[in-house]
Amino acid sequence: MAFQGNTGLGTELAITEIKDKINELQNIHKFNIPTVEANNQTIQTEPARRPTQSNTKSNAEVTSTPRYAMIVESIDPRSTCEDILKQVKKDVDPVELGIRVNKIAKLKNQRVVINCDSQQDRHLLKTAIRDTCDRLTVSTPATKNPQLRLVGVINDLDDVKLAKAITSQNRSLIEGLTEDQKAVKVIRRAKGRTREVINVILEVSPQIWNNLKNQKLRIGYQVVSCADQSPLTQCYKCLSFNHKAKDCRNSLCCGYCAEGHDTRECQNRNSVPKCCNCIKAKRNDILHPAYSPECQEWQKWDSIARSSVSCC
Repeated sequence: MAFQGNTGLGTELAITEIKDKINELQNIHKFNIPTVEANNQTIQTEPARRPTQSNTKSNAEVTSTPRYAMIVESIDPRSTCEDILKQVKKDVDPVELGIRVNKIAKLKNQRVVINCDSQQDRHLLKTAIRDTCDRLTVSTPATKNPQLRLVGVINDLDDVKLAKAITSQNRSLIEGLTEDQKAVKVIRRAKGRTREVINVILEVSPQIWNNLKNQKLRIGYQVVSCADQSPLTQCYKCLSFNHKAKDCRNSLCCGYCAEGHDTRECQNRNSVPKCCNCIKAKRNDILHPAYSPECQEWQKWDSIARSSVSCC
């Protein structure tokens, strides 16, 4: 198993969207689980609905939808979120400016977040608020670069050579990008299926992420798969989120069967998996590993982690 990433700033922003995200993800990630025997009782799960081609999306496609957010605050500490919204709507007309706003949410400490459809829309709205609302301040939440995963790379190239291979051997996929947009950085190497190969985790620009995800890349004398990499950090000791094993103070828990042993030493691989995180969260669906992207708890925290990632 390999769990990688950071959450950082954006958690509060993401909480306002988690319910909508989970509802959408639940409709995407339903899957068939056969009837099983557990503690001498028959567990019958509901059959999954087969999604149509038109509404089938991956977890990354749903949670990485671009959000051009801005945070609006008042210099008057007595102002409420309602006061801020009232002033913005009074002084700025999105119809006249042609600004596309897709979401407004209230945050703690008298702050309002406004999401736009594009960077240009956000720029126009920020400029309009600054020019007309002298008692309001506008800021843009900090974002991080997205990540990609190269699967099954022969471990014979150093990090510099790997990064160069991505841009020099796959020119048709990054044609038209500026040098800044071609930024690629190797941030981690993970164990592959065999000793001869590794999985490489990259930090890339949003433009590179959009162009290369789900593509086949030429690396040296190989052709390898390139996939989206979740920025979520998951502890391999307790399987909780937002911390690493070296900083973990929780009890040991197996990511496959939810018992008190190391996941790598699990002797219950022939049995039905159980998710320790969904058990704690008292969810109905617990019959999956805690590290599965099908897990509703994993999806929730993955969405929070992606809230601070720029994928546009």
